[in-house]
Amino acid sequence: MKKLFIASYLSFFFFLTINMLSASALSATTSSSTEEKQYVLPDPLKLEPNWFLYFDTNPTELEKRVKEQKLLLDTFLGQLNNEEDVREVEKELKEFYSHLNSFAMLKNQEVQKGDLIWLPNDQYTLDDYFKLSDQIRNLKLDIKYKNTELKRFKYSENESYHLLTNDYADYLNQNAFSKEKFLRGLEVMVRGARYLYIQEEISLIKRLIKVDQELLRRYQDERDQIEGKLVFDINQQEVDAEIDQIRLALSETHKELMNLESESVNAFTQDNGIEQSRLINQRLTSIFLKEAYYKAKLHILQAKLTLKNTLGESKEVDYENSVGPIKTFKNETRKELVAWNDIVSTEIDLLSQSFVKFNGEITDKETPSEYEDSLKIALSNRALLDAIDYKVFHICLVLDLIDQQIMEKQTVLDNTSYYISHTWENFSESFGGWFYYSLFDIGGVPVNLVGIFKAVLIFLMAIWFSSFARSAIRKFSARKGKSVESTLYTLQRIVHYIILLLGLLFALGSIGITMQNLAIVLGAVGIGVGFGLQNIVNNFLCGLTILFERNVKIGDYVELESGFLGRITEVNVQNTTIHTFDGLDVLVPNSSLIANNVVNWTKKDPYQRLHIPFGVAYGTDQDKVSDVVCEVAKQMSFTMRSNEGVNDPEVWLVNFGDSSLDFELVVWVNIFRYRGRKAMKAEYLGAIEKAFKENGIEIPFPQRDLYLKTIPDNTMKLGESKDEEKNK
Repeated sequence: MKKLFIASYLSFFFFLTINMLSASALSATTSSSTEEKQYVLPDPLKLEPNWFLYFDTNPTELEKRVKEQKLLLDTFLGQLNNEEDVREVEKELKEFYSHLNSFAMLKNQEVQKGDLIWLPNDQYTLDDYFKLSDQIRNLKLDIKYKNTELKRFKYSENESYHLLTNDYADYLNQNAFSKEKFLRGLEVMVRGARYLYIQEEISLIKRLIKVDQELLRRYQDERDQIEGKLVFDINQQEVDAEIDQIRLALSETHKELMNLESESVNAFTQDNGIEQSRLINQRLTSIFLKEAYYKAKLHILQAKLTLKNTLGESKEVDYENSVGPIKTFKNETRKELVAWNDIVSTEIDLLSQSFVKFNGEITDKETPSEYEDSLKIALSNRALLDAIDYKVFHICLVLDLIDQQIMEKQTVLDNTSYYISHTWENFSESFGGWFYYSLFDIGGVPVNLVGIFKAVLIFLMAIWFSSFARSAIRKFSARKGKSVESTLYTLQRIVHYIILLLGLLFALGSIGITMQNLAIVLGAVGIGVGFGLQNIVNNFLCGLTILFERNVKIGDYVELESGFLGRITEVNVQNTTIHTFDGLDVLVPNSSLIANNVVNWTKKDPYQRLHIPFGVAYGTDQDKVSDVVCEVAKQMSFTMRSNEGVNDPEVWLVNFGDSSLDFELVVWVNIFRYRGRKAMKAEYLGAIEKAFKENGIEIPFPQRDLYLKTIPDNTMKLGESKDEEKNK
């Protein structure tokens, strides 16, 4: 059993390797156009790799080779006796010859270079400019369509190549000179002929695109020349008459619209009310499109008049009142064209569904009259859409010419400002749909990118205004000194929070969120607080408590349970900053200052009483020690005296030590006048030690002396006996 499994595995691996090698051999030489190998007439029983390249030759030789191939295949066909096999082979041969004929026709296809229809003239009219621009537009659409076709054929080429290689690999596995191999060979030949046809189609499309792109570039160069040679002579009376005709047509269209609206209400009472109503809606769409078409013609006339004024040197163009409405119409009409295109496409789709049965079969009955009318209106609406699109395109051309004329006559600063605004208009026109697309809604209020941008901008302005207000308060605080520092800091933080809150409310209001909708937002915030924002909210509220309660405030020296001692410099949203005397900034959560014990050394005033211990030798005059130390303390700048509301420095005897009399200097100090208590104690002790040296006061230290009054006799004898033993 094990040997059978190994044999099966090796056989499978062998055939898989053969298939991969045959496929790779086919693909390795497909793209090689410089290979010198001469291919022979394809034989269904003996197909070589890349056999189809035998037909990749000039048209004359190709026709000859196709005839030779036909003679060979007809010979095989005459040897078949089974009618079913004959029908199958004839079907394959028909498809094979069809692909070869298509390939030959594409080979004979010549791509001619397009000629310019315009010759250099001294002057051009605006109609000439429109015609050439239409040619450019059509060329761009044609190139876009051909690129789409190119993608489709490339996909087909890839699919056809994989089918060809797979069939050829299967063909190699067939028994030699068998009917199955012959039939499989015919399938491979059909695949190869189709692959050749698709490749030639791709090559032809690429050549056509290249010619169109060259012609497009030449048309664009010609239009650039026309822009500098435009002449514009308009008869005001003719323009006025045309405007009157358009307005009359608009008035008639409006009347027709009113009649149709009343007719659509009565349509549902008829037997075929739904179909009749659909037809009326199509007619309504047609009227709306006609109205837009007439308005586009009016705006083109207005644009032409404005362009004439810009070309003249005597008149200045009121850009806001003349050009602004035209641009507004252009932008709004472009947006409406998208909606109208969807409506007309839907109408055509509904009409096509009327001719399809529920099971997908096409109806064979004659087209009813109402469907014919509806189809005519739908096609007419499609034509109106294209006409409006062309009119809007011409409006854009005239507006570009107006912009060029305006920029030539303005200063550099005006041109820069105009360029920025014009660029923003183009950007908004291109991506405006994305800006106004609803992302989500809050309480029924849709939120889009424009709303978010406005809200963020308003909130950023609130932050800037808050920063400006806090900066002004800080400058005022610097002039007033430290006496009102904490009060002004509290005011600064309150102003900051109020401005941010108002900015947030205005930002939400710009989106459209009212107080009623705000309750939904606050509910969501409440859920967030319940799930994971407790600490953030707790610290924020504790920060407000610190600011308003003022048990600790800016400038106070505090000592925490952790041992940190320093000055409070900031009370922020989440934490309070304490600057220690070692230069460290310790960030303490606001809740810790509320929940834990905190020693505030300067809550009401900056005065503290220090106890500085020192010792002198026994026998020293206590009064002298007191006088010397008190005099030293009074000379320190941070020492407080009785005239400042506290006691003068005092010296207390606190203990009889082992080797000294222990005293304490008790002195009131202003902690704001120096770098902290430890630094003050160091200054006092240093000055006391120096004063003791000058006054001959001894500072004792522990001493241990051993006095022997008598020495035992046996101790001496023991020492002598040890010396005698060493001498021996």
